[in-house]
Amino acid sequence: MTAGGLSRQRSRQARRQPRDAAGRFADAAGESRTPGNAPAPVYERGGPTGRLRVVEYRGRTYSVPVDRHGRVPAECLAQHYYDYNAGGRAGHTRRPMTDSSKNAGRVYPRQASYGVPQIMPWFAHPNRSDVAGIDTAGTAGDPLALRDPKQRGRLQVVNATPKQEKEVKAGLRRQFSASELATIAAAERPYRVVVALPRERGASGVYRPAANIAAVGPQYLGGETLVHETVHALREDDRSRTGPVATGRARGRERKPLAPADRSLEEAATQAETVARVRPFSKKNSEPPFCGYYRSCATSAHPDISRFAAEDRRTVAGWSARPLRGKRMAAALESNFTETNISRYREPDSKVTAAQRAGQLKAGKGMGR
Repeated sequence: MTAGGLSRQRSRQARRQPRDAAGRFADAAGESRTPGNAPAPVYERGGPTGRLRVVEYRGRTYSVPVDRHGRVPAECLAQHYYDYNAGGRAGHTRRPMTDSSKNAGRVYPRQASYGVPQIMPWFAHPNRSDVAGIDTAGTAGDPLALRDPKQRGRLQVVNATPKQEKEVKAGLRRQFSASELATIAAAERPYRVVVALPRERGASGVYRPAANIAAVGPQYLGGETLVHETVHALREDDRSRTGPVATGRARGRERKPLAPADRSLEEAATQAETVARVRPFSKKNSEPPFCGYYRSCATSAHPDISRFAAEDRRTVAGWSARPLRGKRMAAALESNFTETNISRYREPDSKVTAAQRAGQLKAGKGMGR
């Protein structure tokens, strides 16, 4: 039979097959044999995109972040991969760094987004397969190539396009001195900037001390968010700093979860340092970006939160046209922090503000709540 004859025969057979009300092929009992009869996807609010698809996969229920087209952005996969509690076996946490040291037998190609059924095997168990550009070996780029051979490869960028890698490189070099970057690179774990959407809806970035990882949204790589998260890393690693405000070691044990009061101080001091660092720093363009932490700092005496960041820059750094770095930065922060607007910041579960916690630590009080 010729190809044309075979095609006509199959067309006749198709016309004789039963169909359901929607015109889809059905079996003799009238039940659709296509996904048309499958239940509609179930969605709920939440996650980094504001929309989660509820998926049943191999006996477990997962909430998968999806965009408005129902697809999973690569930035959400990067965030999921570096969540130690996601995808572990028998309730154990995963070791993403070990996983990304070698390739799995199955590697998904690099894409901007993925269909939910396509990516579910990886989403459920990231350690059993890999996604190119996220957890394949050699994924982490080294945008800075520091002079010391021992520190090369210690400042990394993950899930980034070449353009994004350049953006991170420019941001780090513009906002931090060479010695500060070398200090971060000397940490026990490499510092990784992961281009990812933080799990919290509306958050632009998040730093995880235990892993020394900063997850930064793709639209915030060249701005204040990258500086803020990297300042967290510097505060953890710079042993030359002294005083409870300038150092990130008020917790007593490094890289351990903070009590609410100490978390208030850590976030407020980091933000005060960020606004004193961020460029451009000149009279022509002296307004630093607004930060959401300032919303909780308004009082009857200080109601205009739109001016808080600019005022804090002047309080910490003075009127100098040069941003602060290194020891000058740490000393200015320690001396002037309690005069800043951000020092009134308090975490929702903390009983004291950042300024009050700094006072407790200076008075020799311990890990208060």
